[in-house]
Amino acid sequence: MPVTGSKSQATQNLSIRKNADGFSLYIYNQSDSAPLQVEDVHPRGNQKPIEALQQALMRPRGMEFHFAEVRLLSDEPCTFLPLEEFRSNDIATYYFLNFPESKFKPTEVCYDILAQLEVVVLYVMDAQTVQTVMNIFPEAKVCSQTGILLEKFAEVNRRSKETILHFYVQVQEHQMLLALFLQGQLRFACNYAVSNDPDRLYYLLSVWKNMELDGEKHRCTMYGASDVLIANVRKYVRNVVFIA
Repeated sequence: MPVTGSKSQATQNLSIRKNADGFSLYIYNQSDSAPLQVEDVHPRGNQKPIEALQQALMRPRGMEFHFAEVRLLSDEPCTFLPLEEFRSNDIATYYFLNFPESKFKPTEVCYDILAQLEVVVLYVMDAQTVQTVMNIFPEAKVCSQTGILLEKFAEVNRRSKETILHFYVQVQEHQMLLALFLQGQLRFACNYAVSNDPDRLYYLLSVWKNMELDGEKHRCTMYGASDVLIANVRKYVRNVVFIA
């Protein structure tokens, strides 16, 4: 999967997502939000996950892709800091205060500054994965999936031109992101390590209650949620929108 051609000719983006049991590769046309190609990369036999990734990235393809951007995305637990309180020298200390049992090294703590949202996302990515990807794609960017989702929610909320708070939920296999926006501005965000619907419902309703949202007035948009979770949320929230 080589990068070929100049950036002015590049027409695709590549996202490399690290998962619990391997990696996933997503190739997008720059003009489309749906992936053009998806490949799950898992080790075979005695192969290590990082070796499987390197093999997949180096494998020749039937067609050549011209990548304008390559991103290595972390889905590890993350936390947030107001932009005005951010000090780059303190990111490891702050991260491990929130995740004291993390096995990552201080040098593996990363950050994304979401300037328009006035927040900084702190997360981790292991150095071996970063180095492997950089060896193939020297200009690759390390990013937090959570940061990308927050910017996506902000843009959706901004376009809606709503004048009241809107609740966004992103359900993933082992995590759930809850975020509250008002006219494109972030009012609340938290990532929860959770992998079953009863716990997801508990956290969602707890935040809903603590933020004093109205089940008749405020809207909730849910991404990736199961039918069961959606049905249970609708018992408490009238305006629920589901997006697969």
